[in-house]
Amino acid sequence: MWEVIAPLVDVPVTEITDADFTIAETEPRVVHYHALLKVCRLLHDGFAAARLPGARAGAFLVDLSRAFEHYLARGLDEELAQQTGWSVEVHPTFPVGPSVLQPDILVRHHGWPRIVLDAKWKNPHTAPDAADLHQMLAYATVTGAKSVGLVYPGRRFARREFSVPGTAIRASIFVIRVIGTTDECGRSIRRLTSLIRGGHA
Repeated sequence: MWEVIAPLVDVPVTEITDADFTIAETEPRVVHYHALLKVCRLLHDGFAAARLPGARAGAFLVDLSRAFEHYLARGLDEELAQQTGWSVEVHPTFPVGPSVLQPDILVRHHGWPRIVLDAKWKNPHTAPDAADLHQMLAYATVTGAKSVGLVYPGRRFARREFSVPGTAIRASIFVIRVIGTTDECGRSIRRLTSLIRGGHA
């Protein structure tokens, strides 16, 4: 046991930061530990959020917005990985002056941007916020994608499309199922994937 612990004795005990996770995730030697790092980050963020003023001791919070975003990205990646020429980019960065725009998901086909998606853990039955629409149009501009979509959680798959006056951009609001069996929820992801591949999203 000591042989395992000894190399860790000199590791300083300090507060973990987002930068630490970012550095660890880009370290080639830990490529096989990425799944474990995601669990560690979930636990870290959950306990950190529970330390907010007014939270009780021992509390643990899960960021459902981030979990939903991860679920959507992973589902699309698994479906499109089976198709030639398709790729899913999570949080790609696009510098704009002193700022950086970072959409949730960018789907490419043979390198060309097909659609930008933004996951929203909000009520799908309410109209999208103007701020959300402005954000998506900005993403379309910097990525060159002709289609953009806001994706909400729900009990069944749905889609609503609307035009953006004065542009060739197609905007959609998607609702994907997050309540039900694994297969039922998976079918919702597959329907979204099919729309993207067919150029209907």
